[in-house]
Amino acid sequence: MIVIGTNDQGYICQVGHTELEKLVDKYYGNLLKLRVGDTMDLGAGYNFRSDIKSACDGMTKAASNFESARLTMTKFAVMVATLPNAEEAKS
Repeated sequence: MIVIGTNDQGYICQVGHTELEKLVDKYYGNLLKLRVGDTMDLGAGYNFRSDIKSACDGMTKAASNFESARLTMTKFAVMVATLPNAEEAKS
């Protein structure tokens, strides 16, 4: 992006289409070419990053919770495995 001017409302910039594709994670022609007068929320790239960070944080927490459950379930599985077989108990 190249800033080519400013005004009271912000910046006037020249931005490449590939840069915009990367920003909104729409590569390889998945972002339609913009025309004069089109608008685009550049904050969408940040929101996308925020969503990914939130999802990763949730996955980390879930993995931690699963580890706790895994230990309990392992103990339970060992306990069940050491129980006598129902057919053996009849003999």
